[in-house]
Amino acid sequence: MVYVFNTIYSDNERTAFIEFKSVAKVEIYFNNEKVFSKKDIGYLFGYIFKRIPITLKSGENKIVLKFYIKYENTRFTFRLLNENYKPLKDILYPTRVGRGAS
Repeated sequence: MVYVFNTIYSDNERTAFIEFKSVAKVEIYFNNEKVFSKKDIGYLFGYIFKRIPITLKSGENKIVLKFYIKYENTRFTFRLLNENYKPLKDILYPTRVGRGAS
């Protein structure tokens, strides 16, 4: 099992979407609420593909991805989109990765 955690900062409250693709089973938590699990999956070219509606609150928002990894080279993509399904460009988030990243 592998966990990915990040904090996202938004200037205001707004509707957004998490876009997610992976070959691994996954659970996604947004601000301590489970918003996606393996039972919700739809496949696209062998990948799990999903757009999940969320409400970014003003200030700090937390996202946790919990992967059930079976293969060493498992990959995923993750993006935050606006209400028109375009990438959000006016949010802040740390970009440090690796063990001990915060």
